[in-house]
Amino acid sequence: MPHNCEERELLGTRVRIFGDVDFEKAFKECKRIEKAFSRFLEGNELWELNQNVGVFFEVSEEMMHLLKLAQQVKENTGGAFNVAVESVLRGLGYDKNYSFVESDSGKIGEIEFDGSRVKITAPVDLGGLGKGYALKKMVECLNGSFCVDAGGDIYAQGSGWKAAFEHPLNEGEVIGGVEVDGFYLASSSASKRKWGKSHHLINTASGECADDMLAVYIQGGDGTLVDAYSTALYVMGFERGVEMISTLPVEAMLISKEGAIFRSKGFKGELFTA
Repeated sequence: MPHNCEERELLGTRVRIFGDVDFEKAFKECKRIEKAFSRFLEGNELWELNQNVGVFFEVSEEMMHLLKLAQQVKENTGGAFNVAVESVLRGLGYDKNYSFVESDSGKIGEIEFDGSRVKITAPVDLGGLGKGYALKKMVECLNGSFCVDAGGDIYAQGSGWKAAFEHPLNEGEVIGGVEVDGFYLASSSASKRKWGKSHHLINTASGECADDMLAVYIQGGDGTLVDAYSTALYVMGFERGVEMISTLPVEAMLISKEGAIFRSKGFKGELFTA
């Protein structure tokens, strides 16, 4: 197996590519997506959309694709996933300066579609699916045997690539693993971006930080959906997640804050602890 590796700081995390591949082509695509869709960069398309709350606004085909995909996940999860949550995150202190100073609570909005235009009732944050989309687009730039790790969102192609299931509370401790070949893997845990009593995973029904789940690990064939359902299943809570997973196009392992573990029938991998 090739062991060449290059990494960049992108998407607010460390993105690494392993393999004998065209690194620069993939990193260039990742930078393009970050530049267009990060809520932390003024002047990009998402920033322009968020300046036009309450009116129909013309968007690109790519932006429309992401917003419609987000709407699909929202509908499939009974509203657990909602990208019109930027003002809530900002109000909790998760702003472009990472101030982590709480202010107003913000509000969760809705998205209305009209041809090539959309109307949002509150600002949008694409972080719930953006990293998975960037990973998917990077993968489309690569051939042969390779592995891409975008801050824990992973895709590998070819034999021998193994990924670890990290302990949701103890960084660096491994609770299991899986050989990844031809599918995406993502996880959600509040411990990754936590400040005070707040974190970045919002229950869109209440507008508050979700607190029922310890961690979620998701596998599937579409990077964008794997990322989105990782967020959605985390915020909807353990019992509801167990009930809903059979209706969704992904496989999952859920760990409740009490330590209960659920694995869907098709979830691949080995747990070292029960």
